[in-house]
Amino acid sequence: MLVLTQAGIGGSVVVASMSIGGTAPMKAPWLVTASFALLGAGLFASVFHLGRPTKAWRVWMGWRTSWLSREAIALNAFAGAASGALALLWAGDEALVSRLPAGSAGPLALAGGMPAFLWAAPVVVLGSVALFAQAMVYADTHREFWRIGVTAPRFLGSAVVLGSALALAIMPSAPLAVVVIVANLCKLALDVSVLKHGDSDSTIWTQLRRTASLQRGVLRPVLAIRLLAGSVGGIFVPFAMGTGAVAPAWGIAVFATCLLGEVAERLLFFASVSPDKMPGMP
Repeated sequence: MLVLTQAGIGGSVVVASMSIGGTAPMKAPWLVTASFALLGAGLFASVFHLGRPTKAWRVWMGWRTSWLSREAIALNAFAGAASGALALLWAGDEALVSRLPAGSAGPLALAGGMPAFLWAAPVVVLGSVALFAQAMVYADTHREFWRIGVTAPRFLGSAVVLGSALALAIMPSAPLAVVVIVANLCKLALDVSVLKHGDSDSTIWTQLRRTASLQRGVLRPVLAIRLLAGSVGGIFVPFAMGTGAVAPAWGIAVFATCLLGEVAERLLFFASVSPDKMPGMP
């Protein structure tokens, strides 16, 4: 759920950021459509990790005290902004408008001609708010591995990695390949930073030391998949695309591999957290 919604946010924000100072890229409607599909899949999947999915609607009721409720509100607000951007981008698609009856083409063309800032700014702002709310759901548990100073950059990194990789798959270019490479380098550095806590001769086993031990021990295969996918799909293949060594169609493989790497990272995020006490115990 987290990875899919962050991919959807990332793709939409990439388009908005490219459009906010001028006009949207030619293939922007397709990129926002793919992003919206990923966001929708993530929101749909989120219902099933609840204990009682039939009462998922009640998640809205605790917004005053619950970050889970605030996350739900923020994600749905972002979905509304993204759907509006999607409609306006397709309304501005000349190829689509030209096939419509004359009576409807005029209003659509007028809507599609709106300044990009009017739809791009809400997408960027609400996307950022949604990512922060997602991070706070876990930071509010006060577990060291999930502290806000690491979790917020981690979730933001996933959105940038997957959003730029999706953009590279749909509208490949050398500048986007550079963005994918830089984003993956930063994200991989963040992901492996916890491993340094495993190199200690102290008799005290801190939360982060236990997390590092788990990732270097029983979770090592997952860590290997995460590093391999991030390196190959997020660095080497985009570099080959940027230099023209491989065809632009490899962008699809870049996104698929980056998605695999982020799923593996998120598994480590949940499986290796090690609090000092069990939830609910004094």
